[in-house]
Amino acid sequence: MRELENHEIQRRGNIPADRGQRVILRKATLQSALDR
Repeated sequence: MRELENHEIQRRGNIPADRGQRVILRKATLQSALDR
């Protein structure tokens, strides 16, 4: 499951305009990982 999320981050990260969104996504992913 973690790898799927990492792939999603990398895929979104390929779009420079979504850099801010990527940071938000990464923080949310890290938070969800901590919540587990």
